[in-house]
Amino acid sequence: MQNGTAQVALVQEPYFRKGNFYLGNLVNPVFATFSKHEMANSRVMPQAYVLVNNAIVATLISELTTRDVCAITIDVSVRNLNRKYVYCSVYLPHDEPSPTDAFKQVIAYCTSKGLPLIVGSDANAHHIIWGSSDINLRGSSLMEYLSSTDLALLNIGNRPTFMVSAREEVLDITLYSSRISHELTNWHVSDEESLSDHRYIFFEHLNVTSQTLRFRNPRSTNWDLYTDLVAAKFHGYSPSIDTPSDLDNAVDTTTTFIMEAFEEACPLRSVKITRGTPWWNSDLAKLRKQCRKSWNRRRSAGSEAFRIITSVMFIWPTCLFM
Repeated sequence: MQNGTAQVALVQEPYFRKGNFYLGNLVNPVFATFSKHEMANSRVMPQAYVLVNNAIVATLISELTTRDVCAITIDVSVRNLNRKYVYCSVYLPHDEPSPTDAFKQVIAYCTSKGLPLIVGSDANAHHIIWGSSDINLRGSSLMEYLSSTDLALLNIGNRPTFMVSAREEVLDITLYSSRISHELTNWHVSDEESLSDHRYIFFEHLNVTSQTLRFRNPRSTNWDLYTDLVAAKFHGYSPSIDTPSDLDNAVDTTTTFIMEAFEEACPLRSVKITRGTPWWNSDLAKLRKQCRKSWNRRRSAGSEAFRIITSVMFIWPTCLFM
């Protein structure tokens, strides 16, 4: 993350500071942030976020996004053909059944629409299939459900994804639709210090990390064409609204008309992704290396101070807004 090479970040349980979520070195002007927006100023903060490079066409799937689930679509160009993927950040609370209904709804949505799905999840569950030291009831229940879906596990090995001074475990999983297995490579738990009790997990999605991506620039919209298209689509459209269901259908139709007109008036364009960040330099790299060494030294020593720090970091997202 430090050199800006990541194109998409699936985040769970971020820290909050002054009412806003804090992601440290993940925060970067090139990223757009997606979450359950209406919760942003409430005392119940979202536990799932997705960050996407602004050069990528990404759209929040609002009907699937909750406090613990954030789902987006990503459009990329593959051999001059437009491909759509669903990326989903999922937090599975330890005090709720696993999997949650919200997570199941994402899978059902992708299945019904034939969309490939990629999931990054803090599962809070143990299973030896994804490298945990044992199997607990949550892990058994989650694995039983996953075996009934088209999702496959990307995790490799048993390197801990969760680490505190007195405990290490694999709690985080990466899932994907089996038909895109050839597109995903190099899954690994990173050595980069996250300054959290969870480690960074990286993998490459060949179609998304490619040099050329597709995006829409609203400033280049042909607004005259957009106006004509909207007028044509709504010509003669006069829905009868007698029930809440009628209202929902009218909203869906209106949204579809507007989006179709916009996409036609503002076509996708290709853009070259510039890797790296201009502000990163050798001095920052040295400072980060020193920070990582100090963190690892305190963790290895298992000092009382380190236990206090990691305990505070662990409970902070939970207790700060109680």
